[in-house]
Amino acid sequence: VGSSWGDGRVARRDELRPDFEGTEAISEVSGERELVFQGRWQRYLLSAVVTSGCLAPPVVIMFVSLNLQGYIDPDHAGLLGFQVYLPSVARHAAKGALLDPAGSLSLLPVLLHGVAIALLNSIYKRVAHALTDLENHTTQRAHDNSLILKRFCFEAFDCYVALFYIAFGQQDVDRLRVELVSLFSSDTLRRIATESVLPLALLKFEAW
Repeated sequence: VGSSWGDGRVARRDELRPDFEGTEAISEVSGERELVFQGRWQRYLLSAVVTSGCLAPPVVIMFVSLNLQGYIDPDHAGLLGFQVYLPSVARHAAKGALLDPAGSLSLLPVLLHGVAIALLNSIYKRVAHALTDLENHTTQRAHDNSLILKRFCFEAFDCYVALFYIAFGQQDVDRLRVELVSLFSSDTLRRIATESVLPLALLKFEAW
């Protein structure tokens, strides 16, 4: 019971993590000596603060991408008191400009956004591992659950925040459909390139 509440006691059904650091104390439940760690909630708080800060870059990149696609105009200039319409960026999506939605480079911002999402996820993966190690979990199960929760929350936010903004901020179903298809297509191309084409090219290069 004590372990299920996360108070640092060793779970009987799980093995002690080799990297766990604790102090010996008498268990109030079993009366036996076991390792305990009392300061985990402060480290949970640190993880929450750091992760919250890590959510800022995906938001900034998302709004830059939407401006480059011409999705944000002066009619949707603000959100929660923040200026999200960036005239110096949005002008590139104007009619006749480099990223004109009717032009051949209209998908470039989406492709770059997909690459940025993958890069941010990769960076946060390392941050999540470091934060979870710092939390000093007693068992491997608790460690893995904490790591999975962090990565799921960050990567879900990173991938879908643009869709939520279009769906609920702009309430534009047509743009939502286009953005969803574009993100899916660009991510598919990225995966093919990084997981199939690039490894094959490197293999051929090494053989050559």
